[in-house]
Amino acid sequence: QRVTHIATRGKALLTHFSGGLTLYSHNQLYGVWRVVDAGVEPQSNRVLRVRLQTASKAILLYSASDIDILTAEQVANHPFLLRVGPDVLDMTLTAEQVKARLLSAKFRNRQFSGLLLDQAFLAGLGNYLR
Repeated sequence: QRVTHIATRGKALLTHFSGGLTLYSHNQLYGVWRVVDAGVEPQSNRVLRVRLQTASKAILLYSASDIDILTAEQVANHPFLLRVGPDVLDMTLTAEQVKARLLSAKFRNRQFSGLLLDQAFLAGLGNYLR
């Protein structure tokens, strides 16, 4: 399997594979990814949860507690992903889409400073601001 692309949704990371499956991982408060040379096993007190490796490099996920392999349908219906808004790192997200969300019935009467921390409005921004 090859990684075709990686997308973020707040603290959730979606690693999409060529076979159509997606690795869903949410770092919670303690999860951390590390990039190392292939075959290297860094000293760590953390629990290794995921290792993806090429001939030269590996990415290691430590201590995350919410990890799953999902089909496209499962990704589309995942409870966490249904709750969060579009990710601020999504390059397809436009200013018009953000404006439409801001003016929507769900968000228009909210204080702007609170919206910036609300993952349902825009995922990822609150992680940076906190």
